[in-house]
Amino acid sequence: SSKRGKTKSKTQTNKMDLSDMMSNRRTIPVEDSPAKTESYKFVEVLDETIQSLLNRGDYLEALDFQHQGLQIRASLHGTDSQEYKDMLREVLNSCNNNGMKYLYEEKYDNALRLLREAETIVEQNVDQEGIG
Repeated sequence: SSKRGKTKSKTQTNKMDLSDMMSNRRTIPVEDSPAKTESYKFVEVLDETIQSLLNRGDYLEALDFQHQGLQIRASLHGTDSQEYKDMLREVLNSCNNNGMKYLYEEKYDNALRLLREAETIVEQNVDQEGIG
């Protein structure tokens, strides 16, 4: 019971930190700088938030944060980077797996949204290794 409370607090803390960071967000710098270091910290908080949402079954909300993670990784590393490709693959797998969960639960609108998102990712990245 106390473990559950700690997990909830950590999720709430991460969401508050993420909200604060997003409200103060600027263009992500490409060169090494303190702002780039802050961007890496933001990515860590974002990834923790995504994982918390997925663990709770909030797949659609997690997808919104995953898109932000893709944009940030593209800015920091470029779309040809392994970091970007790994995140893209993670989003694709999440859409497919969680879309099927929604389908099994007969939540057809949610299932369709996630499965269409997976289809779009594949169509837009068919030239990426391991994606299309």
